Amino acid sequence: NATKAGTVLSNMLKLGKSKPWTEALFEITGETRMNSTALLEYFNPIYTWLKEDNMKNGREVGWDTKWSPYIKDSMKVRISLVTALGENAYTWDASEKYFFQSTVAFSMRKYWEEVKGQQVNFVAENVHIFEETKRISFYFVVTDPHTALIP
Repeated sequence: NATKAGTVLSNMLKLGKSKPWTEALFEITGETRMNSTALLEYFNPIYTWLKEDNMKNGREVGWDTKWSPYIKDSMKVRISLVTALGENAYTWDASEKYFFQSTVAFSMRKYWEEVKGQQVNFVAENVHIFEETKRISFYFVVTDPHTALIP
């Protein structure tokens, strides 16, 4: 009965901050603890089907947190400023990172213009850096400026 449910919900919301939420919950449900049993029962058929279908098709629930969808298309960069520059080594910071991204974008523009004969307006924002470490190691991937793909 939607009308009755709407009235009950409206009455609970009218309480605002005048009572703790557990008291408001008790007034509409008769319980002081939330209970998801009804939702679990309602969705049980689809949950059962999903479990069976996932098993049948060899799918696992969840994800591998070490997996990166762009790793196969990316390049690994390792920079050792101290080894290269000794006591003249500078700090790798946000400005250096932006300079790297801008340089790659410039290089991509030149490559597409000179090798492919096309004008593609790569910008620093098309050079995505990920899995960055303090030892100046990271992966990067360049995306097409005409697409909305953002890793």
